Amino acid sequence: GAADAALEQARTRIDSGDVTAGVSAYRSVISRLAHSPSDATPRAYAGLAAALLASGDAEGALSAFRDAVWHSSDSGEAHAGIAALLRARDARQGGRGDERRLAARHERTAKRLRGARLA
Repeated sequence: GAADAALEQARTRIDSGDVTAGVSAYRSVISRLAHSPSDATPRAYAGLAAALLASGDAEGALSAFRDAVWHSSDSGEAHAGIAALLRARDARQGGRGDERRLAARHERTAKRLRGARLA
């Protein structure tokens, strides 16, 4: 549908190296989906997260991955992204462990979801 086409355009912008335009495109899709969420909504948030990560905004990416999980808890990509970002944050903060435990939970969920898709 229209949301899928818009997501593809956003991905194309990122792939061509225009990360700023890609971030804007993902945000535009999310804004349009706000009034009628669909299965495209978590994919839009996951795409935004990847774009924000590419732009150097790790905290923004973490927030977008969390939004993706909120819209669909079966987004393995989002759980894996959250885990990676939490592990990186934990390493930056000296390894206190709180982020590491939460990251491990998201990693287990991502692995479980990947296994369910392969079955």
